Amino acid sequence: MNIRVGLALLSCLFLSSYPRHPLADEQMAAVSRACQWLVAQQRQDGSISLRSPRLNPNVWETANALIALLQCGSTVDRAVINKGFAFLDANWTEEGGLPESSGRRLSHLGYCVETTSTGIRAYAAAGKRAQAEKLREFLFSVQEPDGGWKIGYPEAKTFPNGEVLEVYPSVTGFALAGAAVIPAQRPNVDRGLAWLAARQKATGDWGAFWDYFGIPYYATAQIVSAFVAWGRPDDPVVERALHFTREHQNPDGSWGDALEPFTPSRELWTALALLTLQAVGGQSEPEAIRRGIVYLLKHQQPDGRWIGGFFKSEIVIDTEKKEDVYTTSLAIVALTQSSASQ
Repeated sequence: MNIRVGLALLSCLFLSSYPRHPLADEQMAAVSRACQWLVAQQRQDGSISLRSPRLNPNVWETANALIALLQCGSTVDRAVINKGFAFLDANWTEEGGLPESSGRRLSHLGYCVETTSTGIRAYAAAGKRAQAEKLREFLFSVQEPDGGWKIGYPEAKTFPNGEVLEVYPSVTGFALAGAAVIPAQRPNVDRGLAWLAARQKATGDWGAFWDYFGIPYYATAQIVSAFVAWGRPDDPVVERALHFTREHQNPDGSWGDALEPFTPSRELWTALALLTLQAVGGQSEPEAIRRGIVYLLKHQQPDGRWIGGFFKSEIVIDTEKKEDVYTTSLAIVALTQSSASQ
């Protein structure tokens, strides 16, 4: 027998006898359905979003959807992804960043640090390095002297609790996690990480703010990712955040408090919490992650999406902004990361 053929046969026998993770097939099927649902949400202009009468964060939702769709492989037509990136390309601000909506760009109302950093991840995942580098350089050009970042809305100071909205720690977490995709500017990064460390609560989180979904894991998912990506996975900041996340999991595997009407869903809470735990590789919290994954699988809708609930803002009163695109995008990433670690 040819040696190479013999080795191939042995490999096949080994793989066929190796026990497959019981959730693996179910996760793959769920991701496939979710990818097709996202594709079905694409609009004529290339955006992938669910608008409401007052809110239409179509650039933000498209960037998140593209990151998810790039996990879908051949089940998604490349034309869909190309059309989504053409929409992103058309919505850069004059300053050089990305706004959360095309309406903000057209109104010349600044950029959004969180959307810009999400755009970096999307462009980098698609192999569009030049665009990712340009956005990264823009991010560092708007870093504050104290090491943190402000959201980028010039009108923010006029909002209720505007001083909180401008500098909520998720903004800096997004900036550093996005910039880590193409590492550079290490002194700036260290100042940013120090800024975040100084603002961590004794409980291990960074609080929650309604205009950032009112979910503490919205910040922890990005901040833990930033520390890990910049070579500090064993930092006490990370351990405290993981402990906070682990200790607040519900008995059914989900995360989230008792739901109020028109607020983010437990599916959105759970996807963000899972991404926090998975940021360190998923090996340190396998049971918590497994229970969270099971919860998501049980709560996927027949059409493939996950219900995200509603965006609740103290500034823009709009009870109709559904978060299904964002939540489904996050759930796809969480499920594919879990599959990769099994």
